Amino acid sequence: SMGSTSTATKLQRDNGGLDILIAPIHGKKECTLVHRDDSRYIYRCEASIENPNLVEYPLITSARIWKATLSPGDVLIIPYGTYHQSKNITDCLSYSRFHLDRIN
Repeated sequence: SMGSTSTATKLQRDNGGLDILIAPIHGKKECTLVHRDDSRYIYRCEASIENPNLVEYPLITSARIWKATLSPGDVLIIPYGTYHQSKNITDCLSYSRFHLDRIN
């Protein structure tokens, strides 16, 4: 995928049973992951994990959230069912694919 600095995705979950692989070729991308079992803490993607409203969504503080900044040479594998969102920090060209192996 290719996008400018303003390119971003919303928090989502791919339910196809496949892992996702993301590898930037040019530029930097920030990826945020939420454990697949923490759906109730993120209110099924209704709560913002960037700037959460803790009055309206108090359980979000219990969610297991990880952030990673990816640069060329990095590879992120997102396990199936994991909630994820990404945003480009710079103009970015990335390789991504769904990954199937005998485990999943």
